[in-house]
Amino acid sequence: MDKDRFWREPTDPLKVEITEEEKQKLKEMSHLEWEGGPTIGGFLRQRREEIGLSQGHVAARICHLGRAVRQPDVSRWEGGSRVPPANALWYLFTALELRAFERLCALELLARESK
Repeated sequence: MDKDRFWREPTDPLKVEITEEEKQKLKEMSHLEWEGGPTIGGFLRQRREEIGLSQGHVAARICHLGRAVRQPDVSRWEGGSRVPPANALWYLFTALELRAFERLCALELLARESK
């Protein structure tokens, strides 16, 4: 099967270890700030831009992993009008190539937004 030009094999999230430095940062974390603001949408947008993907490419990666998502869904998540559903988070985090520490940060932001 030919892979699309934007596809990179995702890393196995269970094999990624958190470094001691990342553990310390997580312990000291009292307020998360991202260029997009302290929201899950800002975090997702910044990460997507860092790895050079469009919203459509993120949606295509998620679909390739087995979850039906369209570009407008990714746009809504980034814009803050919708929060990614819990059953889509693993796919989203894998598509964005998030390491374990970054996944924890994203979950922390989701928890803060849902209060």
